[in-house]
Amino acid sequence: MTTQTIHHASHPDFSVENYDLVTVLDLTPEFGGPWGYSAYLKSGQKPCVKVGRCSHCGAHLRYAAVLEHQQTGERIMVGEDCLHNRFNESQVAFTAIREAAKARAERSRKVGKLESFLRENPDFRPLVEQDAWQYGDFVGDVVGNLTQYGELSERQVSAVRRVIESKQRFLAQREADKATMSPAPSGRVTFQGTVLSEKVTEGRYGIEHKMLVKADGDYKVWTTVPASMQIDGLKGAKIELTATLTPKSDDPTFAIGKRPSGRVLLPVMAAY
Repeated sequence: MTTQTIHHASHPDFSVENYDLVTVLDLTPEFGGPWGYSAYLKSGQKPCVKVGRCSHCGAHLRYAAVLEHQQTGERIMVGEDCLHNRFNESQVAFTAIREAAKARAERSRKVGKLESFLRENPDFRPLVEQDAWQYGDFVGDVVGNLTQYGELSERQVSAVRRVIESKQRFLAQREADKATMSPAPSGRVTFQGTVLSEKVTEGRYGIEHKMLVKADGDYKVWTTVPASMQIDGLKGAKIELTATLTPKSDDPTFAIGKRPSGRVLLPVMAAY
């Protein structure tokens, strides 16, 4: 009689009390996580006398408890039904590996959906694989949802494309402007120019009113709107400004202005 037969229910010396629970495994062939049999062996554990079948009833197993016989030291695989809930710890482990398998299946489903989406929308692949945030928070958030759920609505796809096209037109125009504009001066400068745009932002010092100015000397300045120039509809106004300018290293035609003061020479309404 071989030692394996002692694990059968028909053996007179069989008792589940003669076994110690070692672990619970997920035997899915493609499963490479911490509960897989290959990972179990790589961790230095003893092999089981029969793999993939319950040593007690012979049934094929998806989830298996590994038990060690106290007298022989042999390790066997037993299915959850054959345990008869006698090892309470195994119930926790069985639940854990089921949840892991469920999460893995969900991830696989999402990856499949994402790949299908990218095949139909190849222009989104660089956004997923590189840096979508370069196009702003909206595109970054939408692409984040894409990687999480594997799909986007047609409206979201169209909106992302519009934002990217707008950003690309802006960058192309900026490059064209560089070729025709002059380097910005450095230091404390007084100059006149036209407000191209204004924006309210929340920075380290709280709410800030910013503006982009095209100086008459053919350079651009981004700076805070002085208190003396806080008027409605500043865009398009002709102004005189004094500020400390620091040209950007990658674009000498663009400067950041600090400690600005100035006045509106010609409000927008006066220009009509």
